[in-house]
Amino acid sequence: MPLFRSSQDAIMARLRNSGMLLFVPVALNKQTLDEMVSTPTEFCMINDPHNALSRGSRVTLEELLQVMITPIESTALSST
Repeated sequence: MPLFRSSQDAIMARLRNSGMLLFVPVALNKQTLDEMVSTPTEFCMINDPHNALSRGSRVTLEELLQVMITPIESTALSST
């Protein structure tokens, strides 16, 4: 499942990839994540929506949970 940093990135990727025409961006929250992990799901972070989706990096469930609980601002500041 492709993950994007923003809904704008998701929409841009949808426009650039014909395989995603039926794709509708959905905000990921705890409830939707709980529903998805009940079935085997692979997550892939797409850092640049202009690149091919196959260029994304795999994200484990633990990494995804960490991103969800860590505010974006503090993540960006700690990586500099």
